Amino acid sequence: MKKISIILISVFFIFVLNANIFAASAFTEQLNSYNSSMWEMRDGTNGSPFNCGFTPQNISFSGGYMTLKLNNTRSYNLPFSGAEYRTKSTYSYGKFETSMKPAKSSGIVSSFFLYTGSPWDEIDIEFLGKNTNQVQFNYYVNGVGGHEKLIDLGFDASTSYHKYAIEYGNGYIKWYVDGVQKYSVSGGTLPSHPMQIMVNLWPGIGVDNWLGSFNYKNTLYASYDYLSYTPINTSVTTPQPTQAPGSVASVTSGGIYKIVNRNSGKVLDVTNRSTSDGAQIVQSSDYGIPSQQWQFYSLNNGYYKIINKNSGKVMDISGASSSNGANNVQWKDNGGNNQQWKLIDAGSGYFKIQNRNSGKLLDINGHSTADGASDIQWSDNGGNNQLWKLTKVN
Repeated sequence: MKKISIILISVFFIFVLNANIFAASAFTEQLNSYNSSMWEMRDGTNGSPFNCGFTPQNISFSGGYMTLKLNNTRSYNLPFSGAEYRTKSTYSYGKFETSMKPAKSSGIVSSFFLYTGSPWDEIDIEFLGKNTNQVQFNYYVNGVGGHEKLIDLGFDASTSYHKYAIEYGNGYIKWYVDGVQKYSVSGGTLPSHPMQIMVNLWPGIGVDNWLGSFNYKNTLYASYDYLSYTPINTSVTTPQPTQAPGSVASVTSGGIYKIVNRNSGKVLDVTNRSTSDGAQIVQSSDYGIPSQQWQFYSLNNGYYKIINKNSGKVMDISGASSSNGANNVQWKDNGGNNQQWKLIDAGSGYFKIQNRNSGKLLDINGHSTADGASDIQWSDNGGNNQLWKLTKVN
């Protein structure tokens, strides 16, 4: 029996050209058992062309392996049940790897992929069960795919475990089989958002020209040995020529920080540690919990997305309002300007955090120092309740 191995890369902090360099955490999930703190079993359906419901009952762990099952048990008013396993959090640039053995049958897909729903970015490693001597690589940008590349493996992937990996960086994607690069793309319009790590097994409908026809004969299985992520250590000294005077580029893209208010000394948190869209962002005493930790993700235009570590959702001004007092909430990433933020150096280690849509600043309502006080937007008034310190998370 393998032991769960979570590999934490030490966070280190040095100054190079006045920029912080921050190493995020890597992990290897050995799949001995269901790790509900990091992963979730899909319970639902995705619509066409997925001719199945995804059910937790079709995911099992034994002998250090995770197995996804496809059978003819009806679920969600569909004739078959498949399985999907995915991270709760999203992950930025890095190398994503698995060792797996796909199912073999016409009409089905076994997969390892990265995905974010809104906007729809995706990077795929897919096995079309009609020919498991090949693997298909693909990617989507804002819902647009059509970049399929079939690679001959030289072996039948369904008969033994092999390693498959995606390296996803700023402006490029590389795909690997057993440590050997098999395909790459660079330049042009590519995925650019943090994504969930996902695996699934499902039968298609209405896509026989792609998958072949599916005629159920017996239960099918796809098995996984491990799932891993290793971040790419990127510095934030990247020039940002569109950056306005006074804004800074010294935060590491992908780095995780506490956001500390100068007036109260308290940190930004999502109320009740919620993972729901629309949950209010508030200030709170520092408890060191994931809902109080925020990932800054550079958009390479002078602005950042600010992503909550607990929910994977982004900081958002409610309703894209430009009014004073509009609430700062969390929401699924939809690419809106109300989800983009500029850091403006205010001196003494503090920053103003300005919304791109409204031009207004993050502000603790009423200069409050109490736990639970709402985070809102307000015109710049020079108050300490509009100043923020970013503290790296160790």
